[in-house]
Amino acid sequence: MAAGEPQQPDDDNKGQRQRATVAAWCQVAGALLAIATVTFARLAMLSAQQTIALALPAVLLIVGGVIAASTVDRSTAEQLGFRTGLHVGKLLRWLRSVFGR
Repeated sequence: MAAGEPQQPDDDNKGQRQRATVAAWCQVAGALLAIATVTFARLAMLSAQQTIALALPAVLLIVGGVIAASTVDRSTAEQLGFRTGLHVGKLLRWLRSVFGR
């Protein structure tokens, strides 16, 4: 009997990694939009209606990113969290240098 070629498992790791990356970017974009909304509202540059109009997409991006990220396996989530932390740290360092002058 000829067994044929061994079956290869589907490589779904790439798809999960892409979904995790998109989820992280959604969370980052939502967080930045939320920070901008709170800042502009606090400085009285936006009306209440404009504040709500900016806050809704921020909440949707954050919640959608959390839901999408929760479906990722543990090792990919750890790698993504580490990379996200590096990017956020780099952004915060840059913001401190810009506004520290």
